[in-house]
Amino acid sequence: MSTALVRIQQRVLALQPCHLYKLMKFHEYGTIEYFRECFSDIMSDLPPAKENINAFDQAMIMMKAFEDAIESWLDYHKEAVTSFEYLRDEFLAKRNEQQWLDDEDEAAKLPKIPEFPSLLAKDLI
Repeated sequence: MSTALVRIQQRVLALQPCHLYKLMKFHEYGTIEYFRECFSDIMSDLPPAKENINAFDQAMIMMKAFEDAIESWLDYHKEAVTSFEYLRDEFLAKRNEQQWLDDEDEAAKLPKIPEFPSLLAKDLI
């Protein structure tokens, strides 16, 4: 497909709402085609050369946004790890507490152990 045709296609698609979803749903996630559509959508936001917008500046803004998105995902996953560590610690603490209570309950159910005879016992002296 020629570059000019691709640009026309991008401009036409940019006019339609939710076009990325419609196109991407036909491609299996993780394939080259899937990500090509994803990046094509991003590229369609670059201004045409005839507009009075500096394309380089716009590209730098897009790269900064990409960097910010990476940082955002890192923050999200760090928070998720912290949440799961808290959940694990709470779960283990409750489980250990329950085991201790179960052990105490089990010990209470055992029969009394008779006193061991001792030569020092008062009733034997």
